[in-house]
Amino acid sequence: MSNIQIREAMRDDVARLHQIAHAAYQHYTPRMGRDPAPMHADFAMHLNADTVFVLEQDDFGLCGYAVMIADDHGWLLDNIAIAPTAQGQGLGGRLLAHCEAFLQAKDVAVYSLYTNAAMHENIIWYQARGFHETERRTENGFHRIYMEKSLA
Repeated sequence: MSNIQIREAMRDDVARLHQIAHAAYQHYTPRMGRDPAPMHADFAMHLNADTVFVLEQDDFGLCGYAVMIADDHGWLLDNIAIAPTAQGQGLGGRLLAHCEAFLQAKDVAVYSLYTNAAMHENIIWYQARGFHETERRTENGFHRIYMEKSLA
């Protein structure tokens, strides 16, 4: 595998983040009957308020991102995506491991995420990486599955 760099996102990355989100999630639109929420994320706002990491790889350029949000309930992996052209290379796992190292450095013991119930592939991917389901609920018309993972 060629050189991989993970860094904090910069303002110049925002347009590429939108491109990745659209490409990575657009195939779910017919399954869900609407665009997945990440396709309309406000990445400029996330850069100001949250922690956003990007993954660059020699063969694909900037091809992935992760948005981490801290709130009163702890840390949430709001979104993680790899451009379809770069999927299947283990880059998502590398990016997730970087996020977890970031959280462990902050002494975070548990973090959470949610995904859409229609995104079967994502649910399996998260479970294979140690997440377990905590609840299901409908919010803003999205059927969400909430999951968490212990870092202890």
